[in-house]
Amino acid sequence: EGVFAGVPKVSAAVFAAGEKLLWDVSAGQFDDSAATPATGDVMGAAIAWVAGLNTETTCTIKLTPGNSTVT
Repeated sequence: EGVFAGVPKVSAAVFAAGEKLLWDVSAGQFDDSAATPATGDVMGAAIAWVAGLNTETTCTIKLTPGNSTVT
């Protein structure tokens, strides 16, 4: 649990602060909640601490253990 900055993000992902994020296992990056999860992806293990904008390659997240689902 904690807040981490400089975490890899899908550059096209756009999200608001507080939004649940998807960990894209194959890309090794966080994506927005509208992304379609693939096998092994994890939803809800982190939320956006700061809004993520298009073209950004890193983001700031807060880990939320115990709130995730694996596809």
